[in-house]
Amino acid sequence: GVFTYGGSPITGWDPTTAGTFTITYTVTDANGCSDDCTFDIVVNPLPIFTCPAYGPYCAGDQAVTFTETAGVFTYGGSPITGWDPTTAGTFTITYTVTDANGCSDDCTFDIVVHPLPIPDDPADVTVACEYTLPPLTVGEYWTGSGKTGTQMFAGDKITSTTTVYVYAESGTTPNCWAENEFTITITPLTLDVYVYLEGSVIATNGTQNFSVPMRTSLNSKYVLPGQTYTSGFTGTVYSPAGQPYNVAPWNYPGTEGDGYNSFGNPSPGDAGYPTNIVDWVLVSLRDEPVLNFVTFKYEQNTLCRAAALLRNDGKIIFTGDGFECCNIDFSESYYVVIEHRNHLKIMTPQAVPIVNGTLNFDFRYNQSYTQDPLPLFFGDGQKLLPGLTPDTYAMYAGNGQQASPGSLTGIDFVDRIIWEITTGTIGRYRAGDFNMNADCTTTDRNTWEVNNGKFTIVP
Repeated sequence: GVFTYGGSPITGWDPTTAGTFTITYTVTDANGCSDDCTFDIVVNPLPIFTCPAYGPYCAGDQAVTFTETAGVFTYGGSPITGWDPTTAGTFTITYTVTDANGCSDDCTFDIVVHPLPIPDDPADVTVACEYTLPPLTVGEYWTGSGKTGTQMFAGDKITSTTTVYVYAESGTTPNCWAENEFTITITPLTLDVYVYLEGSVIATNGTQNFSVPMRTSLNSKYVLPGQTYTSGFTGTVYSPAGQPYNVAPWNYPGTEGDGYNSFGNPSPGDAGYPTNIVDWVLVSLRDEPVLNFVTFKYEQNTLCRAAALLRNDGKIIFTGDGFECCNIDFSESYYVVIEHRNHLKIMTPQAVPIVNGTLNFDFRYNQSYTQDPLPLFFGDGQKLLPGLTPDTYAMYAGNGQQASPGSLTGIDFVDRIIWEITTGTIGRYRAGDFNMNADCTTTDRNTWEVNNGKFTIVP
């Protein structure tokens, strides 16, 4: 037979348009007789719906559940009910709707997830005095989370413990942001250091007998800087106030001793010193020794210095705000140097680490620096005190002249000259008083004679 639609023969049907279409089918036999019938082709319309739209999002936003219920969402061929924008990128989603007639249609849409910016992520830092904010590659400094509080800038100085946020935006829609935080801890460096002075542990009769704790004769006789000594022989003698290292070779200008001052008044003449104070020492922090190939000597940089009081048990006591040292890194190690006005200077045998903001070293029970790193040279370090257990060390007494060339590093004849100039002096604060009893006598010379020739290689 022959199919016709609208009078035209057809061989099939393309259901591109919805509607009811009447088709005629005509059959003719061998006798030329024909008959026909009609039938309808019904084409149902496709379901009508609005294609969903979701996004854009920022990576890390909360997961979203699709609200459309008429159809099915698929991604990569698998059905889904929502989207979790954990990963940045463009994701094509298919939405398919099927009606009651079994007709279906679909659409596709993209979900765009913007990447978060990656702001700089500075590490936590601990410093002694202040911290300068460094330049950032990505982000801005803020005092509060989420771009709140006060904005800060590279070069700003932080002087108290602070949490700082580094905030960055993507500049997209939506404007995605991220931040990192780091804590700047400002904590003063604490030096927990002990040392003995031979002059205050040696017997005052000039013999090589030693006992601890150290004597406080200079203090108890009121001859320390700022104190006022009085006796029937000398009358009233005032020792000018101030720490004693403001002269050559130290030329240290610190004002640590200014607060200890009797102003020449012998009643009382103690100038406010605690009774257990022995004398003043000069404390320094230094970096690693470096060999100078021109002079063939080791050199060091002094990072900070402070004059401090020495307690009779050997503990070094810093006055005022303590040991102010800003030019240090708490993750590094440093050498500690102790100097005294008539003792041979000493240094820790190696750099000492800072642990929890404190640098600890006990010279009393540890020998000091005696050889250079290569080693090229050897020195005497400290004196091992006979008769004391455990092994106990003290700074060598007798180095009373430290301003002359070479005299800073050894005990020699120029130190005896200092004693000779001051011998016979009673009740005075003198560099020639090697046994630190406030009097310059032959017992001080005895101490010098035993230590004559001792030297240090501390740069």
